[in-house]
Amino acid sequence: MALTYRSVKGSALTNLELDNNFRHFTGSHSITGSITVTGDISATTGSISGSLIVSGGLTTTNDLDVTGSIKTTSNIITAGSLTTVTGITASGSINHTGSINLSGLPTTESLASIGGVWLSGSTGASSKYLVVRTA
Repeated sequence: MALTYRSVKGSALTNLELDNNFRHFTGSHSITGSITVTGDISATTGSISGSLIVSGGLTTTNDLDVTGSIKTTSNIITAGSLTTVTGITASGSINHTGSINLSGLPTTESLASIGGVWLSGSTGASSKYLVVRTA
C-alpha cells in the first residue's frame, strides 16, 4: 500500500485515504538498502536487506535478520534470534536470552579497538578458541 499525498492528488484526501496513510505506518514493510535511525529502534520481527545503523539502542522481541551489518551506539537487547551476515558492532552490551551463533570470524588477531573478536589456536582437528581484545 502506497501513501497518498495531497500534493500529488491535487485535492483533499478522503477519510479512506487518510486511514490508509496511517495503516501504512503500522504495518510491516520490506527495507532494501540501508536504514539509519537516530534514537532507539524496537522491532517485533523483521528482515532487512542491507545494513542497520542505529544511533541509540536496538531491541527485538522476535527474530530479526539483516543481510548486511548491524551497528549501534548503545545496547542490543533481543529475545528472538538476531542474524547478520557481515557482523554486529555495539558500543554498549549485547543481551540475548538464547544461544549466540558466531560465524565468519577472522582467524588472525584483530587490530580493532577493544572488543575485537577473532578465532585463534587449535584445541583439536577442526576447532579453535574465541579471543576478545580487552586492551
